[in-house]
Amino acid sequence: MAEMGVEEALSEISALRLQMARSTEFRGFGPGALAATGLVAIVAAVAQGFLAPDPIADIHSYVGVWSAAAVLSVAAVAAEAVRRSRKAHWGLADDMLVAAAE
Repeated sequence: MAEMGVEEALSEISALRLQMARSTEFRGFGPGALAATGLVAIVAAVAQGFLAPDPIADIHSYVGVWSAAAVLSVAAVAAEAVRRSRKAHWGLADDMLVAAAE
């Protein structure tokens, strides 16, 4: 019987922790991520000029350049979000990142 009470308490603590993470303002995106995505966009634009100067004629190169830029930008934003979240909200960082991603 006591085990049932402990299990219920742990379940309620987990639910409360998740609710706190979802209701806390997420401040994971910062100037570093913004600067990185801007730099990636500039590099992609220059690369497009060399690799796909006529996007209609060479759609595969065009899509490849901008797909790579998108992947790099998402990686930069994710890295910045994880770093800042762990620094500012160490106890709820993982739950907050999941809530922000959702």
